[in-house]
Amino acid sequence: MKKTYFALLLLLPFLTLNKITLAAAKTSSATQKTTISPKMAAFNHCNQYIEKLYLNEFTFEFSERPKGVYQNNRNFVINASAKVISGPDDFKNKGYICRIRYLFKNNYKRVENINSWSIIGISGLEDKLIDLEE
Repeated sequence: MKKTYFALLLLLPFLTLNKITLAAAKTSSATQKTTISPKMAAFNHCNQYIEKLYLNEFTFEFSERPKGVYQNNRNFVINASAKVISGPDDFKNKGYICRIRYLFKNNYKRVENINSWSIIGISGLEDKLIDLEE
């Protein structure tokens, strides 16, 4: 009986250390999760929408950051530009404005989910005809 208690006492520090290490690993992986600002999420969702809208007609190279993002409560206006590519040597840099609304009041936990947003409209990239001749 004494040998059992003695063996448990010897193992106790190792078991505790293992649990602490696992807890620290879980905490560090949780802190490494990237969080995106609502403004950048709005910009990214507008870009995804544009790509889907012109899927079979053009290819886009979007800038990493918008020129400006204006926010009024849950409404966002994105001012940005993209390279619009219609062929191997046929491209034009175009500016566009995207209006998008976040569907949840002050809870920005779901900004990365596209279903949390509603596109209001896009201007600068006219329907079917992106003026590449400018």
